[in-house]
Amino acid sequence: MSIEEELAAATAVAETQSDATSQQGGVVSLDLDAAPVSSGAGESDKPNIPRVPKSTYQLRCKGVKHATSRADKPMLVFEFELIAPATRVVEGVEYRIAGMEFLFYCSLENTRNLKTVHKAMELPLKIDLDPATGVPMGIEYIGKEVWGVCESKLVEEMGENEAGEPEVMVNPVTGKAMTRQISRMESIVTAD
Repeated sequence: MSIEEELAAATAVAETQSDATSQQGGVVSLDLDAAPVSSGAGESDKPNIPRVPKSTYQLRCKGVKHATSRADKPMLVFEFELIAPATRVVEGVEYRIAGMEFLFYCSLENTRNLKTVHKAMELPLKIDLDPATGVPMGIEYIGKEVWGVCESKLVEEMGENEAGEPEVMVNPVTGKAMTRQISRMESIVTAD
């Protein structure tokens, strides 16, 4: 199946999803027989969404929240949506990439990334954090636009073998390497 056919099939699946669900009196019903079934992980030759080659893109902030890193450190997580370019040609096929989402992580201990966000958005460099939410008070991030270096790519899903060594996970049904897509916003571009 060509990529164009897969995208058409994905669109058809999205359109049929609404036929498989209904809502009445606040209760959502799902007809599992009518609901589309995704092939899920393990189909490395069937991309679910377009790839975004590593490049500079225009993005708009959709939100920010306080979180804790894996190292148990406080941080802010910014959610951006790609706004330009609207499409990108990858391996000879044009994909719509506008609207794809990327996260940008800003440590509150090493504030280099947060300073970059504020410079790019032309916001104050001195801030006070709201004690209840952990988010800067009086700062409006939503709707602000920045340029950022982003990419998304398909990577092999890694697990451990019986000896505890890392190895590529294999779909037991298809025998193919299991994959997942990762999207990342590497940096924000400023005038400095």
